Amino acid sequence: MRICETCGKKFFDTDPPPDVCPDCGNRDEWEDIGEEEYAARNDIKIQRIGFQEKTLTDEEYERLMKLGAKGFSDQEFIRSWYLYFDEINKSNKKSLDSLINSVFCLMKAGSVRQYFFSERKFTETVHEKISALLEFAPDNLEAQEFRAELWIKQANETRDYNEKQNLLEHAYTTLLQIHGRRKDDLETKFSMAEILLDLDDRERDAVKLLEDILASPIQKSLTLVAKIHSKLATVYYNSQEFEKIYGLATTDKIFDTNDPTFGLIFAQLEFMNGNLKSSFYVCKWLLHHHYSESRLWFLLSEIFGKLGNKNYAELALSKGKEMQVWIDQIDYLIKRRDDRFDFNDSEGYEDTLDFYEYVSEQAFSKDKMREHMEKMIKLAPLDDSKSADQDKIMELPYEKRSFEKILAELKAEDDYFTNLEQEMKLEDYSYRQNSFVDEDDASNVEDASEVEDAEEVEDKEDDYMVEQLEKYGLTEEEISVYQDLPAD
Repeated sequence: MRICETCGKKFFDTDPPPDVCPDCGNRDEWEDIGEEEYAARNDIKIQRIGFQEKTLTDEEYERLMKLGAKGFSDQEFIRSWYLYFDEINKSNKKSLDSLINSVFCLMKAGSVRQYFFSERKFTETVHEKISALLEFAPDNLEAQEFRAELWIKQANETRDYNEKQNLLEHAYTTLLQIHGRRKDDLETKFSMAEILLDLDDRERDAVKLLEDILASPIQKSLTLVAKIHSKLATVYYNSQEFEKIYGLATTDKIFDTNDPTFGLIFAQLEFMNGNLKSSFYVCKWLLHHHYSESRLWFLLSEIFGKLGNKNYAELALSKGKEMQVWIDQIDYLIKRRDDRFDFNDSEGYEDTLDFYEYVSEQAFSKDKMREHMEKMIKLAPLDDSKSADQDKIMELPYEKRSFEKILAELKAEDDYFTNLEQEMKLEDYSYRQNSFVDEDDASNVEDASEVEDAEEVEDKEDDYMVEQLEKYGLTEEEISVYQDLPAD
């Protein structure tokens, strides 16, 4: 094979060796290479092309979008992002929809596996995809909302106080920019207020935002109003502005089946004002709907203590501590004696913690439970590096899958199929080249064979003619003269 070193045009052995390249006119710079070396070079070229923008047709784009949607509905969020939407984003068909879907898949993966937001690799990947979305559409508000949501989730996962404050500041600044373009979006304004309540010395600003939302003439959903009133009630209670709480109070806020916050604050306020029967009434209702709320049991303990019923007060106190251990999962805080919390010792928690530990000892370990459950139902093996179910939400409580490991497995799977596709292309190319050579050789052989067959037929015809002439009594000399006669 000869290759023009000027323009790269290839001339295979079946082509006549050129003196001048027909593409660029090169006469002097030629390179002769063997078939194996050419295949190796072609493999390298294919790999390089893999890092460049891929070309997709409209049909391929639609197919990948449908596969991505199906993967999302099957709760294979990371697979849906990595193998489908991100594949589109690396091609000529990159679109706003595919970029948004990529980020949405990753955020959804983190929402069902909250611990992902504490993994550096995961958050870096999501930030990278959000940046790609903003680069494609700088004014896209959805991308900015994703960024703010990610910072908030990171802040909720970190235990470093300064880092949390910094992340919340970033989230607030981003939401402030969004609010500047969507003045009428009250949900964004509420999210800003929530952040301000967690920032140092910003509570007054948060209250102003919440009160502005309530005063706004824009129609508000009942859910949003309920959330605002719960936040305001908490702030007013801590600042002892009790009259404002009564000003907000309505029956639907006090007796809320979704959020007990306002009802508990109202009951606490009634207790402080000496209205024990009113406080009891609210607590009785809350017990039916929020039985596992530790704050409710602690309030009941205070009320029983005020009434002089020590037994019930101790019972309610004990129950509140049980709820903290079993529901709020504060046992690790008690044992660590964390200075950031009010648990200076474990007094009053010993029996509950002993009971909790006894149950833990008697129960299956995580590994044993997984082994048992795999016999009963379908579970994705956590350690199976080739499992197609690695991205499915199928782990047991307290089990964790590593985002980095899932990503590595998907990359390995993608690389395998990419290499397989490259090998198939090379094999197809080699087959076509060999077929071309074989066809040319076969054509030459066929032409030679046809010539030989024609000569053989002609000889047989001559022999037959001689035999017939001899039968009619012609001599050899007469037959020779006959054969030399010109054909018609």
